[in-house]
Amino acid sequence: STALGFAICMPCWAVQRAVTISKNTVLNIANKAVDYTGATETVGSSENINVDIALREKDSINLLATIIHRREERKNRKGRTIRKPRHVEIGLTLSYERPDAFDSDGVAIECSPICEAGSDAPVNPIVDRQDSNAQFDVFTGKTLIAREQMLQSLRTIRDYYDNDPVGPTSTSANEAPPVKHVLAIYGVNLPTEIGSVYRPNERVEQSGHVRQHMTRDRQATFASPGFHEIVDGFIMENSKTPQICSDGTAVIRSGDGTVPYFSLQQPKAWRNDCDVSVEELEGVAHREILADKRFHKIFLNFVTID
Repeated sequence: STALGFAICMPCWAVQRAVTISKNTVLNIANKAVDYTGATETVGSSENINVDIALREKDSINLLATIIHRREERKNRKGRTIRKPRHVEIGLTLSYERPDAFDSDGVAIECSPICEAGSDAPVNPIVDRQDSNAQFDVFTGKTLIAREQMLQSLRTIRDYYDNDPVGPTSTSANEAPPVKHVLAIYGVNLPTEIGSVYRPNERVEQSGHVRQHMTRDRQATFASPGFHEIVDGFIMENSKTPQICSDGTAVIRSGDGTVPYFSLQQPKAWRNDCDVSVEELEGVAHREILADKRFHKIFLNFVTID
């Protein structure tokens, strides 16, 4: 019995290919061991291993190739040859680490978390309709992008968003614009995406093409009814979703089908610094608002001098 240990770091598709090659190597070693011990016949080996499922569930795979062979023994009194079964087991453990996001110089790419769950995020547990053993954890958009090794996207966020002198995550998000009057007009109470549910892809490589590591979990749903819903893997707010506005008021609202309500109502936080008027149009979608007659009327009244 021989144990072989490997520690590698590579993309998932390469891991799958490495496992296939390693498994064949184990079988070859086992067969050579059989030959060395004087075997005359190999009659079985271990089952095929589903590498895709193994990579989804954990970060290491244990392979055990068991070769059952028979060795020629002496003849008995009746002249028959006695073959006594022998077993040769070759074990291999293949483990891998998910690659981090590093530049070519080995320096880690640091940027904002992107789509980080806030204190008002849904707390209703998520389950999978087809996989009762599935467990779900909260992670940020940065984690998702890093796992897919989309390094240029991380660099873009770092260089043009985080390093923007206007401060999109600080100054420009919290401080009022340098004007006296603000009119915010937006649609509300349409189902609006506020997050997504992902699971590892069932296949990391197929037909010579690398596929993304994570895929949207279309079978995900909340364990019990609540103020949010999951549709085709998208976590949606709706017209029954409680919200806490930036000025501290509590409302029951959702966004305009594109922008979540929490972002739409941000101008309410500026009321101590300038004159802010907010007009919420029921059931008006993000793009369609420009063709809505209510929008035209509100806007003309705002810019027209009596």
